[in-house]
Amino acid sequence: MTKFLFAAICLMQLWSCQTSNKVIYSFDSPDVTDSIDFFLKKHAAVHQSRYQNVKWVALLRETSGMFELIITEKFGGNKSPINQILKKTNRFILIDNLKVPLFFESDILSQEMRKANAGYVNWGGYYFKIVKENFNYKVIETGVLF
Repeated sequence: MTKFLFAAICLMQLWSCQTSNKVIYSFDSPDVTDSIDFFLKKHAAVHQSRYQNVKWVALLRETSGMFELIITEKFGGNKSPINQILKKTNRFILIDNLKVPLFFESDILSQEMRKANAGYVNWGGYYFKIVKENFNYKVIETGVLF
């Protein structure tokens, strides 16, 4: 009986350490999806590969009631603090049927980033400024950041 109880406690500890369920974010807006699809398809044409096969990562930040979304190709290896945070947080933004790992600007304050002395991440990629008008999200500015 003692062995069974010990095994049950060990299993409970292992389950509690597992990665949490996925958290999926979405603007749920055809305007936002179409704008992002346009840039990703442009990327696919230039690189002659399907954009669905690219490992994307997204940065989302909120400023003055607007959202800024930057989508770029995944960078750094598995040991990179950003990729460690992405794996740990298990957050994604849904773009059409594509789930893109999501980094929040405030993640810069995480222990992983502080241990790596990363006070800033220079994000390049496809940029979208998104506002909410009449209960719908709309892209009001796009660009490419280097």
